[in-house]
Amino acid sequence: MLIFMKGLSLRSTFVILLIWTMAAMSMATQAYLSGRFSGEEISWLSLFCRQLPGWYLFALLSPFVLYIYQFYPLHTAEWRTNFLWQLLIAFVILCFFSNLRLWAMSYAIGQNAFTLSFAAYLNAYAAQLLWDTVVYSLIVLSVFALQTALSSKKSSLQAAEAEMKNVRLENMLKQARLETLKLQLSPHFLFNTLNTISSMVRMNDPQAAIKVNSKLGVFLRNTLYADDEPFVSLEKELEQADFYTEIESIRFGDRLHICKEIEEASLAAQVPRFILQPLLENAIKHGVAKSSTAGYILIRAQVKEKILYLMIYNDGRNLPEGGPAGGIGLKNLQSRLFYIYGTRYTFKISNATAKGVQVEIEIPL
Repeated sequence: MLIFMKGLSLRSTFVILLIWTMAAMSMATQAYLSGRFSGEEISWLSLFCRQLPGWYLFALLSPFVLYIYQFYPLHTAEWRTNFLWQLLIAFVILCFFSNLRLWAMSYAIGQNAFTLSFAAYLNAYAAQLLWDTVVYSLIVLSVFALQTALSSKKSSLQAAEAEMKNVRLENMLKQARLETLKLQLSPHFLFNTLNTISSMVRMNDPQAAIKVNSKLGVFLRNTLYADDEPFVSLEKELEQADFYTEIESIRFGDRLHICKEIEEASLAAQVPRFILQPLLENAIKHGVAKSSTAGYILIRAQVKEKILYLMIYNDGRNLPEGGPAGGIGLKNLQSRLFYIYGTRYTFKISNATAKGVQVEIEIPL
C-alpha cells in the first residue's frame, strides 16, 4: 500500500486522511450519543481513538483503489469489461481486507475477535464483508464521479480550444489572403504583368495579351473569392499556383522553365491554403529575376510514412552566408505552419549542393 501512497501528492494524501478521520469522528460521535442515552459514562476521545485504526485501513486502501481504477476505469467505452475486472479485484481484496477490519472494529467496540466461536466469527465476518463492500463501492463511485466530471470538463475545454483554434485559423486565413494580395499582387507583380500586356499589344500580339489578361483575371478571382476553408488539397493548390506561374512564364519567356515532380499519392493531401504561392514568389523574385540566363524552378511533392514532403528549388544564386532566408511571405508562412502543426512540421531554406536555393517543407497528414 505504501508504494501507491508515494504516487500521491501531499494534498491528495491529506484529503484521504481527512475523509477517513471524519468517518471515524462520525462513528465515534454516534457511539458516544448512543452510550449517553443508555446511561453509560464513556469518553468521546477514547471512542474516537478506537475507531481510527479501522477507518485508517480504508485510508491505506484508497490509493490502491485509485491505482486500480486507472487500469479499469468505468467512465470509458470499455466500462462493461472493466466493471467485471473491478468486481473480481474487489472480491479478492475484500476477502482479506475484511478480516483486518473485523479485528480493528472489534477493538473499537471493546471486543476481542479471538474469543469468538467459529460460527460467531463467520457471522461477524459476513456482516463486516457486507459493510466493507458498501464502503468500497462508495470509494469506486466517488472516483467514477470525479473522473466523469474531469472528463466532461476536459472535453468542454478541448471543444472550446478547438473552436478557438478554428476561429484563429479563419483569422489567419484572412490575414494570409491579405498577405497573399500584398505579395502576389504587389506593385512589381501587377505592374510587370500589365507592362507585359502593354508590350504584347505594342508588338501586335493581341492573342497573347488576351491570354495573360484572362489568366490574371482567373488568378485574382480565385484569390479574392476562395472559400473560408483553411485547408485545400495539394491538387487544387497546384492549380491555383499554375495561374501565377503561367503569367510569370509569359513575362519571362524562355528565361523561366518550371518542372514538376508530383507523386500521385500526394495530390489528395490536405495542405494550408496559399502555401505554394509565397514559395514560388520567392523563387522567381530572388532566383529567376536576378539571373540573366535561363532560370529553372522545380516543384516536388511526395508522401512517405504519412508525411508530405514539399520542395521548391530554383537554380539562381546561392544565399549569402548569414544572409536573410526569405522575406515577409516566407515568415508569414512559417508562422501559419507553426500555429497549425506546432512542432510537428519542418521548414528549411538552404543552398543546393551545386547551385541554387531550395525550400523544403514536411507536414504531417
